[in-house]
Amino acid sequence: MTPGTHFVFGSSMSQVLAKNELSAILVGLSSHALLDAIPHNDSVKGISLVTAVGAVVYAYKLFNSEEGDNLIAIIGGLAGMLPDLEHTLKKTGLIARSYYPTHTGLIHQPKAEPNTALIMELGVSTLCFKIAF
Repeated sequence: MTPGTHFVFGSSMSQVLAKNELSAILVGLSSHALLDAIPHNDSVKGISLVTAVGAVVYAYKLFNSEEGDNLIAIIGGLAGMLPDLEHTLKKTGLIARSYYPTHTGLIHQPKAEPNTALIMELGVSTLCFKIAF
C-alpha cells in the first residue's frame, strides 16, 4: 500500500479507536500491518500520486474540521506511514534489514493485479473518508 493510503487509514482508525496520542501511535502502527495484509501492488504506476492527493485532501479536511481531536488523527496517520520509512533507510544503507513484521515476511503481503490493487487502495481510502467525515 502507498503512504497516502497508510496515512488516511491510520488517521481514520485513530479517530475511531484512539483515546490519546499514545494510543493513536499504536493504532496507526497496527493499521499499517492490516493494510499490508490486504492484496495490493506497490508498483502500479500513478497510484502513489493519486493516493497522495487523497491524503492531502484528507489532512486538509482534518485541519478545517471542528469535530473530534484532529491531533490524534494526524498522529495516527503519521504513525500509519512510519513503517515504510524502513524502505528508504534500507535503500540509503542506513539499516541493513527490515524489522516491521510485514516487511520481514512474518506477516504475508499478498500481491494483486494492477487493476485490483488500484480498486483496493481507492476503496480503502473512500471507506476511510466515509468513516471520518
